[in-house]
Amino acid sequence: MLSLGGVGFTTGEIREGGRRVGFSISTLDGRRGILAQVNIKGSPRLGRYGINVTDIDNLMVGEMQRALGEGCPLLVDEFGAMEMYSQKFADLSLQVVAKLPLLVGVIREKHHPICDRLKSMEGVQVIRVTLGNRDMLKGELMGYLNNFGK
Repeated sequence: MLSLGGVGFTTGEIREGGRRVGFSISTLDGRRGILAQVNIKGSPRLGRYGINVTDIDNLMVGEMQRALGEGCPLLVDEFGAMEMYSQKFADLSLQVVAKLPLLVGVIREKHHPICDRLKSMEGVQVIRVTLGNRDMLKGELMGYLNNFGK
């Protein structure tokens, strides 16, 4: 994705002693933050995790704004329930899907008002990834990305 001049972010598990205690944020240019963690007190909360809206706004929203400003490809992992606790993220999600030339993202499958709107927007193609198709889809996606803009 970087070879395309794109920006974006991924999320991952934070584990301590073999137990999941939170989720991290990593931008494609190497900045890191916390999406959610069990030891974050107060609200908002989703299950046992406190949501870090500050890092969502600084890292995730920042990357989305950068992609909009530059009109470049954006990788989003993910449009999920935790991320939607940031009103800035929720609002900007609709804009990036409507305006960017290329967006590759992971989106929540379960019902969520914003995620449902995103999935139904013009130009959006939702591909359900399963154990049976994930290896094939990776090659197809990489081929599409490599040919983008040619």
